Amino acid sequence: MDLLTGTDGAALGPWASFFSMFRRVELAGVVFGAVEDTRIDARLPGLVPGFRGALAQVAADELAHRPPIDSLGPRDQALEVLQRMSLGYYGSLRLDPAARAAAGVMADLLPMVRSTAATVIDSAVVAALVYGVIDDLPMLSAAAPAQTRIAAPGTSPGPVPLPARYLGIFAPDVDVARLEGEERLRIGVPPAAYRDIVGLRFQGINHGSSGLKSELPRSRPSSSCGRGRAPIRARTRGSTGRAGTWRSASCST
Repeated sequence: MDLLTGTDGAALGPWASFFSMFRRVELAGVVFGAVEDTRIDARLPGLVPGFRGALAQVAADELAHRPPIDSLGPRDQALEVLQRMSLGYYGSLRLDPAARAAAGVMADLLPMVRSTAATVIDSAVVAALVYGVIDDLPMLSAAAPAQTRIAAPGTSPGPVPLPARYLGIFAPDVDVARLEGEERLRIGVPPAAYRDIVGLRFQGINHGSSGLKSELPRSRPSSSCGRGRAPIRARTRGSTGRAGTWRSASCST
């Protein structure tokens, strides 16, 4: 299914606005699906009594059947790490140095959506940043893999702010020049088997109040942000722990 249109050919409202910011829409959909599923799976046990054990069992079974990560290139390794982290994986993996750096970014950002206060807007922000990191990775590697420790996930009862070092580093890449043969690149990492397809999941909410169109608008790239990335809108929260307002963040180093 096209993430920009529904089965009837009509635009998916705010979701079309969000996914149209990325030149690799399929990759953006896979990343967003894993990030949003991280948020949903973290929230469900608190909403459905007795569900925690069943969900943990399903996730453990899925982790036992994931593809071997050492057979993948850096980009697919990073996608596989994202899928595993979304399932609650922790432990050691041998990763390409580039994928290892991407795993560090995911470890920084995923706590934001594991918070019980997280919304789909937080998932959109995290997915946009993770997409940018994974999209920059090479398909093949000539570097030796290194042991990487993935920490156990935790859940915060209150809002988790976006780390300051990630403010102002995102910009839509839909207008970036395409390389010859780029359309032949395929994602070789399957999503979790018990989760549905991203496009179908969001087909019916384009008339809802997802807020993506207003909260994550297409920004004008700024050269001062590095690599032509424009500021991303990030939620600011006060010391009371309550959610604040969304603002256009300035660039940071």
